[in-house]
Amino acid sequence: MSIKNFEFFRRMNIHYLQHDPSRGPGVITAWAAARGCRVRPVLLYDGGTLPDPSSVAALVVLGGPMNAYDDSYPWLAEEKEFLRRCVKRKKKILGMGLGAQLIAEVLGAKIHPNQPKKIGWYIISWTSYALTNPLFNFVPCHQITLHFNKDTFTLPPGAIRLASSRFCKNQAFVWHKHVVGIQFHLEMVHEDLEKLVASLREELKERGRNIQSAEHILSRPNYIKDNNYTMIRFLDRFFLQRFHAPAEVADTVLNY
Repeated sequence: MSIKNFEFFRRMNIHYLQHDPSRGPGVITAWAAARGCRVRPVLLYDGGTLPDPSSVAALVVLGGPMNAYDDSYPWLAEEKEFLRRCVKRKKKILGMGLGAQLIAEVLGAKIHPNQPKKIGWYIISWTSYALTNPLFNFVPCHQITLHFNKDTFTLPPGAIRLASSRFCKNQAFVWHKHVVGIQFHLEMVHEDLEKLVASLREELKERGRNIQSAEHILSRPNYIKDNNYTMIRFLDRFFLQRFHAPAEVADTVLNY
């Protein structure tokens, strides 16, 4: 990487849209700090103002407890229009959970309930396309990831599936190289996971094959580290184009 490009990345503004206090950016903020990028939070649940798309170099759209089609949150419509403008400008956009659903809808997909609802750690399978794509060609064929979703989406026109699971066909997708949507949560750190589990106490009481206990969810530090490792290496490749960085660079963020 040239000095010119390195300095650009160090000055990169990475905005993230947060829909709920319990769904934070997790390891993404540590990654940005370690890489010298500037993070710009937009707290939509607290009246945060969406930026001008021209000021956005990279965008992360986080998860949330609401549905992508929930009319009781008037700012969701404004957010979708903002996302359309960012897509039109070919901004790098990553959506996680609800964020992936909002992006999928903006790209022309249909959002619908996914039954049964899954809460906890479950296995996803990366597609052959993902395993040979430079963004994800370091991941294993199968991975245990964190799920808190009751809705899903059809694959947007022009998108390519990256991951699926037994209970959800479209777990992740890439669209025209600059938009990625992921239903599961690779970004969660333990502190944020504790907040999220606390906000889901009533739902977790349902228990069963598809809803794990709070104790089980919170007692898997190795899963969290593995997911964070995948997130960091993906962020390096997607936002910073660091395709050839050694695997050890992820450790600098995990220990940041």
